[in-house]
Amino acid sequence: TPHTVEFTASDYAGNLSAPVTATFARSFANPIGLGTLKRFDVTMDDGSAVRVDNASNMSNQQVGVLVLAADRSTQTGCPFDVAKKGLIKTGDRIFVSDNYIAWFDYTLQDGIPGNDVWARSGALTGYWSLNPANQNFRHFYNSIPVTDSNGICWNWARNELIPGSNSVNGQAFWWDRFAPPSEHTVVIRTGKNADGTNKWNLFSTMYPLKNPQSGFSVLVDGSQDANGVRYVTGGLMASWDNQITFPAVDQNLNPIRDAMGNATLGSMNYTLEYICRSDRIDVVWKFAPTVKIYTDNVYIDYWISYAGVKNPTAPLYKSYPGIKGPGEFQTTSCGNAQPLPMAAPVFNTPNSSEATHSYNFASSNLVTEKILATGGVTSAPAFSVVTFPWDEAIPCNQLVNVGVRTAAQPLDVNAFLAIGKENPLSSSAAKWKMTNLAPPSAGTGAASSPKTFPFNSMLINYESSDQQQGIILLRDGQPVEIDGGFWYQSIYSISTSF
Repeated sequence: TPHTVEFTASDYAGNLSAPVTATFARSFANPIGLGTLKRFDVTMDDGSAVRVDNASNMSNQQVGVLVLAADRSTQTGCPFDVAKKGLIKTGDRIFVSDNYIAWFDYTLQDGIPGNDVWARSGALTGYWSLNPANQNFRHFYNSIPVTDSNGICWNWARNELIPGSNSVNGQAFWWDRFAPPSEHTVVIRTGKNADGTNKWNLFSTMYPLKNPQSGFSVLVDGSQDANGVRYVTGGLMASWDNQITFPAVDQNLNPIRDAMGNATLGSMNYTLEYICRSDRIDVVWKFAPTVKIYTDNVYIDYWISYAGVKNPTAPLYKSYPGIKGPGEFQTTSCGNAQPLPMAAPVFNTPNSSEATHSYNFASSNLVTEKILATGGVTSAPAFSVVTFPWDEAIPCNQLVNVGVRTAAQPLDVNAFLAIGKENPLSSSAAKWKMTNLAPPSAGTGAASSPKTFPFNSMLINYESSDQQQGIILLRDGQPVEIDGGFWYQSIYSISTSF
């Protein structure tokens, strides 16, 4: 049935200079497990309205209650009792199925006032698991005593990605604003420093909205078809320092120049598509550099937790299990100097009794690895359970990874890695799963037929400099060469319902 919809500039953070009217045919064929899509606005505690796509079997009224509580949960530990405006803003999109609420952040500043312009450019920023049996949140963060002083109630359903805090006194926590928290990133080598070390810059899909020259645009806004409900953005990938071009270099990282001696510049087109299904989100990331590039690594990273270490001698942040509050992480000389406080873990407290566990499925060409901060590696067969090494002293600016890895070939279709608080993983405790869906080889490199990008690792990582824990698809090696003029893609899914 044709529908006429008017999109205004406020829908997309000012990227439309005037209202645009579009007529389109929207499919109401019900994907398996999804109800008929219903779009409506939820009024938030400050009187603003947030657009919600309800594809669940719940009424709009019930969905509105849950969305309001989800927004509040990013700023208060009592989302059903305290009317406190959270981080979701007008112009963002909320999708709801029977199994989860997803928040896609299309707006600037991420709900926190300040001088720094920040954007996530439509990235998945919030995720709350739901229980279809009682049409309520599945997980409540109630592992510590509830007191008036810490402002946490028994039914605090926290964001299962990193943004959002119990901000009793109105605190603005560092990663509430600056966490991606879902990255699709290419780390490009751009030349040599005077001392011979490599120059590099980090280009990602989360930065383009900050730069009007990126051409960032919303290509599909909640369109339902037989596969799910689709949200697609695109433009030029941008760097953390707001660049949309980079120097073209040869294999020795010398600049490539034209006949006039001018440096040749490259850029990278992309699209990022989320396909929301009943129990998971399928993601298709496509990118195309205009020139050949040499990269340190290419990765997809979901920031699922703050992280800390048990060992008090580790040269990291002082950490305390419990609420997200001031002083839980105090900055030291290790890592980035953070002017705002950080917070406690989402899924795990950093002690041996609640150590994180990871699982993987893999074909015969994969092994499970525990990569220690010291550089040692231990291997285990597929389907292994690996305990995350909380008791290790992690040096500054290093990673500890647990995961599956191949030598050179791409990951197999349906290889997955899962992480959760309990061993074995259960529906009663928070958990995440990432599954590779891309075939090992496909496509010609045309825009209509992208090549599969050869990711060779799936990891659970602990990053000491940023004090975060994530689940990652990675391609590393020194360097990774990517030919210009071709489109590449990754297809994977994320889920908490398994």
